[in-house]
Amino acid sequence: LPSPRLGYCIITPSKCSVAVEVERFVPAWHGHAIPEGIAEKVETLKSSPSLEGRKEAAEELGKIPQAAHLSVPTLVQKSREDDTFVGKYDDRTYPVREACLASLEGLAKALTSVGEGAASAVVKPLTDPSKLSAEGTEWYDRAAACWALAFFGKAITKEQIDAMIALVEKDEDLDVTRYARAALEQLPPSIVHPAIAAFAAEAKFEESEERVLVAAVWALGCLQQAQAEPDVSKIIENLDDGNTLVRREAVLTLAKFPQLAATTVPLIDKKYLDNGQDFFSQAYPVREARLVALQKLAEAGSEEAKEALE
Repeated sequence: LPSPRLGYCIITPSKCSVAVEVERFVPAWHGHAIPEGIAEKVETLKSSPSLEGRKEAAEELGKIPQAAHLSVPTLVQKSREDDTFVGKYDDRTYPVREACLASLEGLAKALTSVGEGAASAVVKPLTDPSKLSAEGTEWYDRAAACWALAFFGKAITKEQIDAMIALVEKDEDLDVTRYARAALEQLPPSIVHPAIAAFAAEAKFEESEERVLVAAVWALGCLQQAQAEPDVSKIIENLDDGNTLVRREAVLTLAKFPQLAATTVPLIDKKYLDNGQDFFSQAYPVREARLVALQKLAEAGSEEAKEALE
């Protein structure tokens, strides 16, 4: 049975014939104490001179969901800031960044498996209101707070929603706004959609500021997902915007509409020619978004996306 505190409550009958069958639904980590050495692993990831040491620490932290409140800020930080790469030019990869991102994804899946009550209890220390303010906080603390709030579900408060909306609207760090948007997407639409409607107003698409345009494309995508017959024409227009990150957001947003794949896949597929580059990482954000979008649509059953990937 669901339990706000534990995620699950196992009822064992006097004769234990079904106890094992019930217990297998409870994750092995859930309810267990935090293992010793977490602080050392976090410090290794943060400051070890060894590439392999940092990568291994990131991978290990991704296997300890009950310690997410201790590891996530550093995993988020190093997923962007670890500059050690292997390979050259367009073929370079960043092993520690990739390990951090994989661990964040693994932690999210593990926490989701135990339900809102248990997951939010684990990550609650990350969501202190002071962490959601752009004043006096590090970017990765704000991002980690948003990452954690994604697990609160219906327990999210108006103040927490407003704080994330403010980050989307005003935070100077675009990665923080990305984490805030991702968290808002995981929360009940009935709570989130009224709060983000203003982002998708027609006037917002006339703005020139990157952050405003990205938020407008994202918000319009969220709102149209709730429609029986979504209209993505405005999103398609932004596939040719002059800003690389706006084009990237348009590509990723169109991937949320598998029912329109016959129309959108040819437009998304053309983005293999997009030369918008992130000069710091030598990456091509729109090209990468194209692959992510096609894979997502293919998983949703789009034959057009499958053919494009082939």
